[in-house]
Amino acid sequence: MKKKKLLFFPLIYFALCLHFSNASPKINLSKEVSVTEASLVFIIKRDSTFQRRYEVILNTYSRSNYTEALSEILELEDSYQSKLDYKNLYLLYSLKANIYNKTNNHSRALENFKKALKNLLILKNSKIENN
Repeated sequence: MKKKKLLFFPLIYFALCLHFSNASPKINLSKEVSVTEASLVFIIKRDSTFQRRYEVILNTYSRSNYTEALSEILELEDSYQSKLDYKNLYLLYSLKANIYNKTNNHSRALENFKKALKNLLILKNSKIENN
């Protein structure tokens, strides 16, 4: 008999708490999930692959192997230009400009520094608009 009383009182207490708090399940079926929230996992995955490839390019650049680093940058740049990923494009253009500057091709270095700054401005303006 005592066991039944011990189980009965917590159930009564729980039912009273629900009743007095006016707790009712509210489901809003009209709410939609935004695309950025749903695809966040994929964006992180892309950034991690970019970071790995960018680190390899930086290691190649630090060993003064500019031709190999430049070819890897061009390969990576093609894949990110269509995605309009301005942060990664900024990093690629600035590294590409540094390579051209080290190899005394100043006109191409200046051209790529301008592209890097353009992507940085677009990135800054898009962050301002989002806030």
